[in-house]
Amino acid sequence: MASGNFTRPDNVFISSSLCEHVLECKTTPEEQPARTDHMPIITTLDVNPGRQTVSPKPNFKAANWDKVRKELAKRLENLNTADNIHNEDEFYNRLIALTQGITETVDKIVPKTRPSPFAKRWWSKELSQKRTEVRRLGRKSYTMRGDPDELAHRVYKDARNAYGSMIDIAKRAHWEEFLQSVDERTVWTAHRYASGDPTDGGKARVPTLSLGRREDGTLDEAISNEEKDCAFAAAFFSAPDQDEPPNDDYEYPDPKFPFSPISDQQIKRAISKLGPYKAPGPDGISNSMYIRCAEFIVPHLGPIYRATFRVGVYPAQWKDSVTVVVRKPGKSDYMKPGAYCPIALINTMAKILSVCITEDIVDMA
Repeated sequence: MASGNFTRPDNVFISSSLCEHVLECKTTPEEQPARTDHMPIITTLDVNPGRQTVSPKPNFKAANWDKVRKELAKRLENLNTADNIHNEDEFYNRLIALTQGITETVDKIVPKTRPSPFAKRWWSKELSQKRTEVRRLGRKSYTMRGDPDELAHRVYKDARNAYGSMIDIAKRAHWEEFLQSVDERTVWTAHRYASGDPTDGGKARVPTLSLGRREDGTLDEAISNEEKDCAFAAAFFSAPDQDEPPNDDYEYPDPKFPFSPISDQQIKRAISKLGPYKAPGPDGISNSMYIRCAEFIVPHLGPIYRATFRVGVYPAQWKDSVTVVVRKPGKSDYMKPGAYCPIALINTMAKILSVCITEDIVDMA
């Protein structure tokens, strides 16, 4: 302060565990106390845990697929599978009936689960059982604390050490399983995980985002959830182009390739490329439903996909998506929007159609 350049902050404390909770940190020169060279520094922390109520979701990994297939076959057996969709009303009637049959089967047969916000990907039922055993032995050992030679202390110590070893083995096995699934697309993601700083990746809160400086030289920051939402939207999505007026005089070249309707074999190939337990789209239907029950669903999907081009209709629910923002691994600064990437989740029914069209375009190219 004595030099007049305001470049000597004093007594500013923060820890790595609190960095994620800093909403704002700024100086207030206008509130500088009289007869002092100290300038107040105001730090705003978010101390609200902000937990969100999670509704039960279908646990497709624990589904009894024999029962699922039997129930779905019963619900779809009376639906029309002929290629006789000639107008928009028929299209939506067939689409709604198919979606409803799949959804009702999931609701009735697939067990529900309420995932814990503290769950680990490597956790298992065996670890839960072992943890319960260790806690029971720990309580027994504590009641015998007055007798150091009691056998319960040794039993508890052995069980606790075995429990710790099980955790290490489970973590290592999960990591090795991930490495075995690495391909030419995900090998660099594995590299960033291995070379980046240690982290559990579970921090759900986005810190204050730095957006550069305004024209007046002040720092532009996104502090509230609404401001962060706008910052991510500007970073991920470009502004829409202005619609040009139609040109009736434009002469289009002749088609290079004839159009061929989507076949059932194409649909089956597209389904075989899906990851079974990827996050579902807005309809909540997992890819595993299409993979496990393809022989029942494909005869209904074929007429619907072919009618999409014949009738000229694309349902609004196929356009809807849920965009999830996740951190890019290995980044040093997560206060910039560029350190995050968007994951768009669309309904699997629309995804399968996109894969079929992509296959045709690639083959033509």
